[in-house]
Amino acid sequence: MLNAWLETGGDFDALRVLRFYAVYRAVVRAKIAALRSRQEDGQPAQADLDAAIAYLQLAWKIAVPPAPTLVITCGLSGSGKTTASSARLLDATLDAAGSIVRLRSDVERKRLFDLAPHDNSNSAPDGGIHTAAATRRTYARLLVLAGERCFAPAGR
Repeated sequence: MLNAWLETGGDFDALRVLRFYAVYRAVVRAKIAALRSRQEDGQPAQADLDAAIAYLQLAWKIAVPPAPTLVITCGLSGSGKTTASSARLLDATLDAAGSIVRLRSDVERKRLFDLAPHDNSNSAPDGGIHTAAATRRTYARLLVLAGERCFAPAGR
């Protein structure tokens, strides 16, 4: 869901604060579960205590994510790059903290020319949004997004 939102709106700056708010929300849920555990007859309710612990563990996973990794796919149009990366995005064992961000050159190229991700540019293979200059702009944008926006710590 995060990546669909990023592809549609392009608000990569939001990634700088997203982790903070996700941790905050998990800690609030842990507090609620812990408080609820003491409301039944004054005896701790194990299910609520387990939920509180699970939320705190989630908060930790989000607050201390694994080191950034850059994975680049390449291939001809229609060769399965998006399908393969979508499988990684949906695999909770790979992305338990919701920290995988997918950057798509086709989406960012269109964004540079004020087109929506699914718009047809009606460009010739070496014209319109596919000129050499447009390709340089596209890859410069991807470098900024991958370096500064996606991998930079909050507050930088």
